[in-house]
Amino acid sequence: MGLLTTLHVELPGWLVDRLEELPAVLPTLEERMDVADELADLTWRSGDGARSPHSWSRRTGPCCPWA
Repeated sequence: MGLLTTLHVELPGWLVDRLEELPAVLPTLEERMDVADELADLTWRSGDGARSPHSWSRRTGPCCPWA
């Protein structure tokens, strides 16, 4: 088996739609982190990703009470 030299990645439709709504530049770290938190939450809600028991959000804190 040889080394893979290509990778095809396609963004989910909900993400493409959301990215079109965002400004071209998010000038502050706070704005960028807010979008990162929102996209992580949308990824989990859409079923496109799994939330780790060690996940943490700046808005909600740890996702489990013992973390």
